[in-house]
Amino acid sequence: MDYLDSIKEMLEIPYNVDITSVAEASFLIGNIVSVLLGLAVCLLLMLFTLVTAFDIAFLVIPAFRDRIIQMRIDGTRDNILRFVSRDAINSLERSYIEDRSALSIYLSTRIKAYVISVIILLIFVGYFDYVENFISTVVKGILTVVGY
Repeated sequence: MDYLDSIKEMLEIPYNVDITSVAEASFLIGNIVSVLLGLAVCLLLMLFTLVTAFDIAFLVIPAFRDRIIQMRIDGTRDNILRFVSRDAINSLERSYIEDRSALSIYLSTRIKAYVISVIILLIFVGYFDYVENFISTVVKGILTVVGY
């Protein structure tokens, strides 16, 4: 009986806390964070692929380049809208000066961005539980402070 009494004493919490509600809220917050992080990773991959495709097309296809410049969506003028990255435009300008391929200049300047993005994606995918737990803890803390 001593064991049962000690277990009962440990289970008696002096606070008015509903453990079931806390567990359900934690599970719900974890699932929401998981879905949001997954969507963020997918959107990041799609955006990165799209920007790279536009940049390579801008560098390699002269008709595409002329059309982008004609439509004023290359970001070089006062227009805020930009479909081509600044690295692609700089690579094209440098290729005229250095007599090198614009694509090789572009890839040499963008390799750092590719490596950093791969590391970030590996952190999101490989250490997803840690990121999810961190965000879940922050959200729970905010909800506790707000009084929810």
